[in-house]
Amino acid sequence: MGSMAAGSVRSRNNVNTFGDPRGRPIMFAHGLASTQRMWSDVAPEFPDHAVVLFDLIGSGESDPDAYDPIRYDSLHGHADDVLVIIDELGLADIVYVGHSVAGIIGALAAIREPEPFSALVLVDASPRYLNDVGYGGGLDLCDIEQLVAVMDVDLATQTDHANDPRRLDASRHFARVALGCDHRRDLSGIVTPTLLLHCTADPMVPPAVARYMHAAIPGSTLVVMSGSSATLGTTIELGIHIRAHVR
Repeated sequence: MGSMAAGSVRSRNNVNTFGDPRGRPIMFAHGLASTQRMWSDVAPEFPDHAVVLFDLIGSGESDPDAYDPIRYDSLHGHADDVLVIIDELGLADIVYVGHSVAGIIGALAAIREPEPFSALVLVDASPRYLNDVGYGGGLDLCDIEQLVAVMDVDLATQTDHANDPRRLDASRHFARVALGCDHRRDLSGIVTPTLLLHCTADPMVPPAVARYMHAAIPGSTLVVMSGSSATLGTTIELGIHIRAHVR
């Protein structure tokens, strides 16, 4: 696991906790071009759990000085951070809910150290966004370049990025790393019970990717949800499926 100064994790990853500290921990991790605020309507539905929210380094209100382009030149650096948060907070029996790229980040963390995890809920996750021979990831290289360009415009208008080039550079790098990743071979190493939730209207992850992950992750369950991943923060259906999986 990568090193991180003791006691710094809460400020580095803007970690927030609420709910019942005696309850089973449930970690919510946001996806690309998002922050922990995406869970603002879903997370409060679990008051009997010890809820943990955080921002991935390079996103939201994480410490902009913590972004190391070498450490975070792959998703493994973010997976290491998840494990550091778990260790720092003393968590066990964790339900990890990860949207988009955070789903794969959580899977990598659970592969590395499976003991703290009791369940993974991967929402519109993808091991590879780029199309490949015999694999329809959903995007071509030109699509990714266009997406990064659009994200640049969006990020530049966000108040926490507008006047901070460090945040812009970190967010751009994170986007390119995430969209260029390939973790297809890692999926078979997941031993944690896994629920795959796929939104039918997800613009970046076609249904074929969800089926691919379901076939590759031993014993996984696939549930197809209606609607778009853009409305995940307010969908009641998402909370119902998570609740059913953590029992």
